Formats: sequence, C-alpha cells, structure tokens
Amino acid sequence: KEYNYIEASPSPMGNGYNFTPYEADVWLDQPLKHKPVLNAGIAFKRYISDELMISGGFRTDFNYLSSYREKSLPGFNRRRTYNLDLYHLNSGIGYNFSRGSIILGMDFSYGQDNNLVQKVNLSDPVEYIDENVMPLTGRLSDQVSIRYFEVSVYFGFLFNFMKAE
Repeated sequence: KEYNYIEASPSPMGNGYNFTPYEADVWLDQPLKHKPVLNAGIAFKRYISDELMISGGFRTDFNYLSSYREKSLPGFNRRRTYNLDLYHLNSGIGYNFSRGSIILGMDFSYGQDNNLVQKVNLSDPVEYIDENVMPLTGRLSDQVSIRYFEVSVYFGFLFNFMKAE
C-alpha cells in the first residue's frame, strides 16, 4: 500500500509559498509505494590451472519502487523518479600466488524503459508564467525513453602478511 515516506508536520508560520488549495503539511508529504521483487543470479568459477582462474555471472537488479500513476488528489506532492530494472553480466580472471591473489574483471549493466512521464516539459515548454512565477510549466506527456549502459572495471589484490607455512 502507499504510505508517506516523508511526512510534513503543520507549521505555525503558515503556508509560505504554497500555491495549492491544500494545507502545507498535506502538500509537503511525499507518498511512496513498493512492489515485491525477486532478484536472481547465476555464476561460475573455473580453475584453468593451480594459479589461474576464470569466473563470470549474470544477475538481475529489479527495482522495488512502484511507478504508480494514480491521479488521486492532484494537489499531493509526488516525487517523480525513473525506476529501471537492470541486468548485469560480469566476467573476470584471477591469478593465485603463494601469499595472495590478483583478480581483474568487468561488469556490464543494461536497463531501459519507454513512455515515461516527463519531469519538465522541454519538448513543448511554456517557458514562464508571470502570474504564478513558475518556469518551465506546461502539460507533461509520456514521451521519455531511457537507455542505461554501464561498464565497470575492477581490480583486486589480496596479500597475506603472515608468514607462509
């Protein structure tokens, strides 16, 4: 169910710059909704020799934040976020020696989503409304597309400072 993860309390100072017909403690609340997810992964590790090892894997990173679009009470403050489900593919190579090991690897991450609501209307903006002192307003549409690509390279070094037995 939806709950307020930021809950404002009434202020004796009044509404300040609140241009909505709602009280400030209601308008400043930030509602949020979570959804259940199940992430999974699979990996392998294979020793080519006593010293050399290769590894790899795949895992999911599904987002638990619900991208709800309920139109209940338009005066409520909504923090608009883009929630992507990510997929990770990684591989690496490792070398073991008598007092430690070295590993070098990379991780590729990918995610995408389409038809998301704009945060600000930059495609057909109403640049400024003098009466309300509000910049970049205008009707928001569902035309945002996101593609997420990330490549990470990692290097690990482990050294045993104790004497080898």
